[in-house]
Amino acid sequence: MPAAGDEGIRQVVEPLVRARRCTLYDLEFQRRGSTQLLRVYVDRPGGVDTDTCAAVSQALSRTLDDADLITGPYTLEVSSPGIERALRRPEHFAAVAGSDVTARVKVRSESAAGSRLVEGPITDAGETTFRVGQEEVPYTAVISARTVFTWPAQPKGRTDGRKASQGSKKSSKGATS
Repeated sequence: MPAAGDEGIRQVVEPLVRARRCTLYDLEFQRRGSTQLLRVYVDRPGGVDTDTCAAVSQALSRTLDDADLITGPYTLEVSSPGIERALRRPEHFAAVAGSDVTARVKVRSESAAGSRLVEGPITDAGETTFRVGQEEVPYTAVISARTVFTWPAQPKGRTDGRKASQGSKKSSKGATS
């Protein structure tokens, strides 16, 4: 989930992303010592291409510099959330209902704390929990979650849709002996 300071950045970023006919899927702001990184994930029906990411990046760079929300130097990255996308917000889980996911969730027992994997299709996603099969998982227990893409089965043999060659046959038409 985003840190509290990220909401100010989100308020500046979201309208600029929408103006480029995209949706703001998520953003991450990481501080590691003197290095800062702002990752902005944008999406739209049919996906985004590199030209779209570049246009969004250009617009965001100028506006973020003018808004002075980030102190010191930072790196801005704009990209698609990808096919196997991270799920961090309740709306992410709701948007992929019916899809396969894998989630690492916290487990607390009397003797220890740990984590386990929950895998399968999301059968329901509400405001505070989501359901995989019959198991209800609170968002507060999620350590990490992402969609799982399964490649469609390929027919055996050629994968380009053509039949395998039977070898060349010379025509005897017009041949003389």
